[in-house]
Amino acid sequence: MAFPPDLPSLRHAVINREAQRQLGLRRGVSSTVVPNVFDFSLPQPGPDEYNRDLRESLGIAPDRLVLLQPTRIIARKGIEHALELAARLAHRNPLFVVPHHESDEGDEYTRRICDYAEQLGVDMMVRPDRIGLNRGKTDRGEKVYSLWDLYVHADFVTFPSLYEGYGNAFVEALFFGKPLLVNRYSVYREDIEPLGFQAVTIEGYLTQAAVEEVEALLDNPDERERQARLNREIATRHLSLDLLEEKITMLLDDLPRV
Repeated sequence: MAFPPDLPSLRHAVINREAQRQLGLRRGVSSTVVPNVFDFSLPQPGPDEYNRDLRESLGIAPDRLVLLQPTRIIARKGIEHALELAARLAHRNPLFVVPHHESDEGDEYTRRICDYAEQLGVDMMVRPDRIGLNRGKTDRGEKVYSLWDLYVHADFVTFPSLYEGYGNAFVEALFFGKPLLVNRYSVYREDIEPLGFQAVTIEGYLTQAAVEEVEALLDNPDERERQARLNREIATRHLSLDLLEEKITMLLDDLPRV
């Protein structure tokens, strides 16, 4: 009944249009949508002196297809769909990589995903000992690679979430110029898709058409590059730090002067 307060000295920001509607319906409060953003003025990262040996160090053969699921293993991420894609691409010798093992929602779903991967015959890599939030060293002096290092070496990104506040992993994949598969969760349909991004999409389950679209992208580097350029151009216009600055400045300028 009281939160968030509707006070003359406050301005409200939300992460998506549905939150904007709910805030209006529940509290009669107007708000500004401020989406996930990224610094798209930075050059697209590539292999560097630190991560150049990532595949060799983690035992990933040069010819393996690396499918990256850049999220924690929690139920709303819909990781089953990504595993099914990996299974349908078995002839391409895929490795399914998940960087984040631990979560705050228990380990039952993690066990379920590991069991499902085994049932499907999918080779899944979960290495919290060698993949962390930041670069570093293990107690044995081995390199710890970051999620950004994984993006550089990924061939394809999977993001089949059931729901998201926005979709940070989606924005990161755009920054790294990676092709990706997305489940059309509600916020994606309303806030992201209308901007014109190109990705392989599914509607709650994996279809043969989606698999064929993934395969076509994997076989066509020119099309992957075209999509990456287009997606980055759109993201630069709609999901950049410049947009964030514009939105925050507008909110601050609208505050009453004291």
